[in-house]
Amino acid sequence: MLCLISCSITTSDDITVNLRNSNFNGIKPYSENSRYWEYKGKPLLLLGGSYEDNMFQFPNWYYESEKYNPPMGLTTWTLEEHLDELVSRGGNYIRNTMSSRNRGNRFPFKKISGTPGDNQPTDTYDLDQWDDEYWNRFENFLNKCYDRDIIVQIEIWDRFDFYLTEAESWGPEVRGIDNTGWESNPYNPLRNINYTAAESGLPEVVNYLPGTSPSPHSFFYSVPALQGHQYASEPIVLYYQEKYVEKMLSISLNYPNVLYCSNNETPQPMEWGRHWIQFLRDKGEEAGKTIYASDMRRDHNFNRGGHPEVMSDEYYDFFEASQSNTKNGDEHYDALIYTWKQIKLGDKIKPVNIVKIYETGSEPPKRMWRSIFAGASSARFHRPGYTQYFWGIGLNSIAMTNVKSLRMFTDEMNIFRCEPDNTLLSNRASGEAYCMAEKGKQYAVYFSNGGSVNLDMTGASGEFDLKWLDIANSDWGATSTISGGGMVTLATPGSGQWAVLIKK
Repeated sequence: MLCLISCSITTSDDITVNLRNSNFNGIKPYSENSRYWEYKGKPLLLLGGSYEDNMFQFPNWYYESEKYNPPMGLTTWTLEEHLDELVSRGGNYIRNTMSSRNRGNRFPFKKISGTPGDNQPTDTYDLDQWDDEYWNRFENFLNKCYDRDIIVQIEIWDRFDFYLTEAESWGPEVRGIDNTGWESNPYNPLRNINYTAAESGLPEVVNYLPGTSPSPHSFFYSVPALQGHQYASEPIVLYYQEKYVEKMLSISLNYPNVLYCSNNETPQPMEWGRHWIQFLRDKGEEAGKTIYASDMRRDHNFNRGGHPEVMSDEYYDFFEASQSNTKNGDEHYDALIYTWKQIKLGDKIKPVNIVKIYETGSEPPKRMWRSIFAGASSARFHRPGYTQYFWGIGLNSIAMTNVKSLRMFTDEMNIFRCEPDNTLLSNRASGEAYCMAEKGKQYAVYFSNGGSVNLDMTGASGEFDLKWLDIANSDWGATSTISGGGMVTLATPGSGQWAVLIKK
C-alpha cells in the first residue's frame, strides 16, 4: 500500500505504524509564497507559547517546588496536557532546545558514577554510552507533537549549558538556584572518562558568562573551519559532538514536523553554526530526507552580528528574528519590516520565524500581533522565569487568549496572499495600528490599544464585509457592509486590542 500523506496501518497484532514521508508532506516553505511554511500540503501560520524551552524534558523539577512559586497551573500539567492546551487555542508551534541544565533533567550520555537523578559536579559520564531515558523523552515528545500536528523548532546547542552556572551571577529569582553549568556538563573533561583537558583542549573550569563575546570557550571552536583559531579544540571534541547530533537525527529525521536551528542566540563565529547546518543536511540526504535549518544570532541589532548573512544568504532556510522582541511599538515593527525588505532583496525569499517573544505585562501580546502583521511566519511566547513572569508569559491565560484570537482572525482571511502595508493608513499615531492587505480583495488592521485611523481603499471597487474582533474576549462582532473606492475611517468599538477584517 502506497501512502502519500500521513496515515496509519493497523496490523493483525493491533500495532499502529506511522508512515511519514517528510519530502512530500513535511514542513517546508509554502510553494505559493515562500515567506510562509506549509505542512501536509497546506499553508500554515505558526503560533505558540510554552512554559519551557527544553520541552522534551517537561515538566522540569521546579514546577513541583513551592519555594519557586511556580506559575498558575504548572504543578498539575503533564506534557500531554500542556500540548493539548496549546492546540485547543489554535497553537501549533513549540520550541525545543536540546538542553539539560535544569535540575532533574537527563543528559544524553550514560552516568557511570555519582548521584542518581540530579545533575551534580561530582558525576561522571561515558560519552560512548547513551542515557536511554534522555532519548526516550525526546522521541516521546516528538511523537506527541506529531500526533497533534505541532511544528517543533529544535535548537541543538544552547550556550547557557556550557558556561558559568547562571545562578551564581544572575540570581535565583531569574534562573533558579539549582541550575547547572559547565561544572556538571558531561563534555567537561572532569566529568567524563573519555578525554582529559590536554587531550581535548577544553577547559575544566570557566569563569565567564554566555554573553561573553568573543567567547573563549573552546567547545565552540571544534569545527574544521575554525581549526586555526586560537581557541580551537582538539578533534576528539568534534567527534563526540557529531556523534551526539547524529544520534539526535536518528530519531528526529523520522518526523516531518521538525525545523532545525544550530544555536540559541549565539555570538560565536558564523563557521560554527554553518558546520551544523551542513551536517544536518548531509545526514538528512543520506536518509533521503530534506530538512530546513538556520542559525539564531544573538545581537539585538539586525545590521550586525551575523544577522545580515542569515537574512540574505540562501544557505539559511529561514531567518530567526526573536531578537527583535527587545523593542516596543513602531521600533519593533520597523525592525521586522527591515528584515522583510532585506530578504526580499536577497536571492532567496524565506520565512521569518520568531520563536521567542520576551518579557511580561502588556507588551508581549502586542509583539505577537505586530510580528504577524509585519509578515512573520511564526510567533511564540517565551517561557517564564522561576519565581515570576520574568522572561516571558509562556502559556498563561493572556497568552492562550491571544493565540486563540489571532488564530480566529487569520482563519477568516488568506494571510498567505497579503503583505504588510502601513502606507495604506493615515491619521495614525505612533504604535496605534498596523495593516496587511491584498489590495482590492482583503484588508486587515490591528489596533494595539484602541484608536481610529483612515484606510485607503482607493481602487478597491464594490462592497466589502467588515467585522471587528475583540481580542481580549476572542469575540467577533456583527458583520457590516461598506463600499470601497476611497478612504474609510476605522474606529475601534472600545479600548484595548482590536482587529478588523475587511474583505470582498
